[in-house]
Amino acid sequence: MKKAPLHIFSFFLILMASQQLWTQNQNLYFDNYSSHEGLSQNSCYAISQDANGFMWFATQDGLNRYDGKEFQVYLPGGEKGGSLPSNHISSLHFDPDRKVMWIGTVRGLSLYRQDIDSIVPISKLFPFASGLESLPIRKIYQSGSDEFWVVTQNSGLIYVNLATKAISRLFTGPGVRTQVNGFAVHQGEIVTSVGDRLYWLMPKPDGFEIEVLNTGVNFSEIKELYSFRDRLWIGTYTKGCFYMEGFGREGTVKRFEPASVGGIGTFQADRNGNLWIGTRGNGIIVFNPDDKRIWEARYSKFDTRSLGKDFILSIFKDRQGIIWCGLSGGGISKYDPLKYQFENLKNDPLHPTSLPGNMVFEVFESATGQHYIGTQNKGLIQWNFEDRTFYEYPFFADPGVPENTVYDIVDGTMNSLWIASWGGLIHFDLGTGVFKKYVEEDHPATQNLYALHPLKYADSLLITGENGTMFFSLEKQTWYPCLPDFFGEKAYIGRHIYEGENGMVWICTEGGGLIRLDYKRQVYEVIEKVRNISNNSRYLLKDGSNFWIATDNGIVIYDYIRDTIVKHISFGDINRSNVCYSIRKGNTGDFWVGTNFGLVRISPGDYGIQIYNLGNGLQFLEYNTACTLAEEDGTLVFGGVGGITIFNPSEILDNTFSPDPIITGVRVNDKSRVPSNGDPMSFPHWENYFVFEFTANNFSNQERNVYKYRISGLSEKWVDNGNDHFASFNSIPPGSYTFQVKSANSDGVWSSNMAQFEFVILPPWWESWWFLLLLMLVSGFLIYLLIKRRITSIRNKAELKQRIYETEMMALRAQMNPHFIFNCLNSIDAFIQSNDKYQATMYLNKFAKLLRNVLDSSKQDTVTFSRDFETLKLYLELEELRNENKFTTILYADKILLQDDFKVPPLLIQPYVENAILHGLKYKHGHDGVLRITAKKLSDRIKYIIEDNGVGRNGIKNGVSKNKTSYGMKMSSDRVKYFNGEENASVVITDLMEDGEASGTRVEVLLDLK
Repeated sequence: MKKAPLHIFSFFLILMASQQLWTQNQNLYFDNYSSHEGLSQNSCYAISQDANGFMWFATQDGLNRYDGKEFQVYLPGGEKGGSLPSNHISSLHFDPDRKVMWIGTVRGLSLYRQDIDSIVPISKLFPFASGLESLPIRKIYQSGSDEFWVVTQNSGLIYVNLATKAISRLFTGPGVRTQVNGFAVHQGEIVTSVGDRLYWLMPKPDGFEIEVLNTGVNFSEIKELYSFRDRLWIGTYTKGCFYMEGFGREGTVKRFEPASVGGIGTFQADRNGNLWIGTRGNGIIVFNPDDKRIWEARYSKFDTRSLGKDFILSIFKDRQGIIWCGLSGGGISKYDPLKYQFENLKNDPLHPTSLPGNMVFEVFESATGQHYIGTQNKGLIQWNFEDRTFYEYPFFADPGVPENTVYDIVDGTMNSLWIASWGGLIHFDLGTGVFKKYVEEDHPATQNLYALHPLKYADSLLITGENGTMFFSLEKQTWYPCLPDFFGEKAYIGRHIYEGENGMVWICTEGGGLIRLDYKRQVYEVIEKVRNISNNSRYLLKDGSNFWIATDNGIVIYDYIRDTIVKHISFGDINRSNVCYSIRKGNTGDFWVGTNFGLVRISPGDYGIQIYNLGNGLQFLEYNTACTLAEEDGTLVFGGVGGITIFNPSEILDNTFSPDPIITGVRVNDKSRVPSNGDPMSFPHWENYFVFEFTANNFSNQERNVYKYRISGLSEKWVDNGNDHFASFNSIPPGSYTFQVKSANSDGVWSSNMAQFEFVILPPWWESWWFLLLLMLVSGFLIYLLIKRRITSIRNKAELKQRIYETEMMALRAQMNPHFIFNCLNSIDAFIQSNDKYQATMYLNKFAKLLRNVLDSSKQDTVTFSRDFETLKLYLELEELRNENKFTTILYADKILLQDDFKVPPLLIQPYVENAILHGLKYKHGHDGVLRITAKKLSDRIKYIIEDNGVGRNGIKNGVSKNKTSYGMKMSSDRVKYFNGEENASVVITDLMEDGEASGTRVEVLLDLK
């Protein structure tokens, strides 16, 4: 190896020293938020946190609330910030007892009420303090449950006691009222600063006694006071930082040298007992008073994880221990102790001793304790593990040569290394610095090498590569084949070699899974139980009788003694990669896996999985095959495509903070509704489209907070919502429901409780209980009316049938009245007496046939029209004979009536015919009487016309007395009415007149067709 010139070494020393300082400064990494993320303005003067865990930021243009997902801005004139006196917010303080945020602005003080999520004037809650609504405010402090201190810009210091409703004003003189700035409660005593002096405020029954603290130090104007570890820390505007040991007249003040120049803006203690000092232009200084260590955080335009700006306006520690820094013009920087727990080494063009190339294939510690790196294009790299610097060897200086890709390194004899490279086997003599390559051009297996291993029971290296497996004799330094050529025949590629007992070698391969080689007997065996899970095995770690094998299908735990699979560990559903490259056991007993998606920690007891990715501070996610190292102190090293990751498992902190989720908003039919803490909210049936917004105020790696929800009453199944902060539901039916949501932090720890929102969707009025009750009552009443009507109808029908029956019987009696029968028998007897046997026999036959027809018809409600017309014809023939042919009869019926099967009541028109004969034609002089009976079919009725040319119904004609209405005609009229089902019978009687004299009668009857 050529010696480097002295000036080059000096340059390297300077660079190494600067690298050390740079590394120290960069140990503090931040997440930065500005207007790009939704912050209303980039100068943050104060920070606070309310009881729900929301973060609040006071900016020069509005008050901001942050839930880990987005910023909500409160501005004067806005819906919720309307009572802000100004958009320039200068100070914040949250009162945990009353759940009220005190908000100081440059034009007055107001309050934020958490219960109504709105800002109100202070007089709304504390009318006696209304005078503060118009005073410009600098700072707000609380010294007791009811005691508040307000530092104003031009009215001194104001003491507010909420219990006694008293207000006291201090330092109101013309020379001091504008110079009050710092305030602290130190060792139970109240201290404030006015200009460049400290004052001790001692309570008295009538106010406060003020005493100047003579420190003997010539401060510049004091900006901030802070009590920490029995010291009063004093920050000035221009002369740096001081602290007072002791207090009162015995206190002594000393300068804090690491922050001895410039201005100090604020102080804050973290949960580890460190003091954070925010400067006015020089970034942040973190001081550990126990071991006197100092960290510095400064802005770097080359690192997005650095402090956003160097001018610090405010620092706040939240309930998780996260440090929030308000910057001047830089927004907010958040330091999460849990996020950046992994150290990452990568190439930095500004620092020549940084890692030369980010693609790392091998990390190795030699027997002498020296560390080396195998890279893709930079060959072998020497690594100074303590100061994190790297040294390149000139042997690998030529770009693009295959020797520059190094996959594996092992110790050789006599202070040397053996290197498996893409260009072949390389020997490196550490003493002389000489590299020597061993390659046989005729044997492809001697090139493109991946892994090598010095055998315990043979003076050889076992070497695997792209083209098979070979032995290399260390004594003869020559190659010889590994028979049989199992790897070459099967195209298996060995990636990692582990030697067990008695010459048994285990090789992790691509294509063959895990292979066992007995190199003494030259026998190979594929472990099919492992291969069935994955063809590609990449690394093997022995733990007792188990091999933990990193495969392309997760981790396989294989008991090599019992030849059984103990456990197959995969990392999720089919959409997640399961490729594992390497595995190490940490000093806590957990196993750490380098994967294609970050680092995975596996608990050996329950095989629980914790995934670490970019959100946990890793700088890359893809690690490389068999590229891992375990240090004696427990530190683990993994190499990959983005450099090197270093960590000690015992120092990795779990995120145990998992607050209950909060429902931040409810939108119903796209209208915002404020969630109520009281009774369930009710909505009409058409307001059934719900969107629920929720969050969990866990700000450590909040991108990995996850949620699950359900609506109890609609579905009892929980729905995994991932990192989404909302859930929507369409067309929820009427009913009572409870929306419930749970949350888990980045480590998968679920919240103890759930957030819920109870609501009721009212049924439509036609489904409401009162309407259903009314409907039941109305239905019952209608049913009652229908039943009553039915009963009435049945009763009426029964009565109608009874009347029809009685009418039919009366009609029968009328048709067969004794007078008619007597007259017919007398006529037959007269024919017999006159020995007119023919007439007597004919008369008797017709009379008998008439009687038979009448009696047959009496058994039925209706008869065919043709049968009834025939009976009527018999009756008329008898009447003509009985009246000695005094009149003639003309009968006519439509053929369709005679031929079809139309039904009519029997002898319905007989009474009208009889009436025409007895009261019209009988008293007509002469024998020219005519009786016309016509039956015609209309569209849906039969029309009967009975017309005679007798004496008519009116008066006396030719000495014949007027007759009363026939009883039979009344019965026939009723029969027509009942048969047609009408209120008035369709019977029309017309008196015929000729020259003013009665000339007969016409009767028209309409009968429904049936």
